[in-house]
Amino acid sequence: MKVYQDLTLLPDSEISPGALWSELFQKMHVALVKIKNKDGKVPVGLAFPQYRHCIASEHTTDFPLGLKLRVFGSSEHDLLNLNLNLGGLSDYVHKTGVRTVPDHVSNYAVFSRYQPKGKSSQERLIRRLAQRENCSLENAREIYNAKQTVKPAEHVKLPFLQMSSKSSSHRFPLFIERKQKEVSREGCFSTYGLSDGTTTVPDF
Repeated sequence: MKVYQDLTLLPDSEISPGALWSELFQKMHVALVKIKNKDGKVPVGLAFPQYRHCIASEHTTDFPLGLKLRVFGSSEHDLLNLNLNLGGLSDYVHKTGVRTVPDHVSNYAVFSRYQPKGKSSQERLIRRLAQRENCSLENAREIYNAKQTVKPAEHVKLPFLQMSSKSSSHRFPLFIERKQKEVSREGCFSTYGLSDGTTTVPDF
């Protein structure tokens, strides 16, 4: 990852940080889907520089993900090709231009989706759902997660965003886990801009 852009959220009394994060991330997901390859992967990765481990609440001003989303790419073309349409969020999000990752960066992080542990047959059920609904595994996983009734904050102490499935309109929690790494590892990201658990982004 050689270049990046920062998106800083500007919440006010009309919209909470949690609600603003969910809206921004939904729009980011749509933009990333449009640039995915045949394997459903994208060349753009996301980071949360102000991330901290704790339970998220949509109504606190001290949101666990902070107020900044960092978007990484291997080249300026990667970021310019990401046609993020902020729409009505333009007044609530400040976007910088494309910047070069500092040379002195020596720390790295993995930001990945955390799937709460369920029945051992969960992945098998998701595959069956994908076949039954004639949709991708990613969409089937969204539908499956949206139907789960477990309240996220009661069982998983990680920041999460409330997302909506485009295919089913169900809402589901997208848990985000951060792990520190000492070495960089290249790769692609999901259409949420998150790592598969190994691909890193610069941490600064």
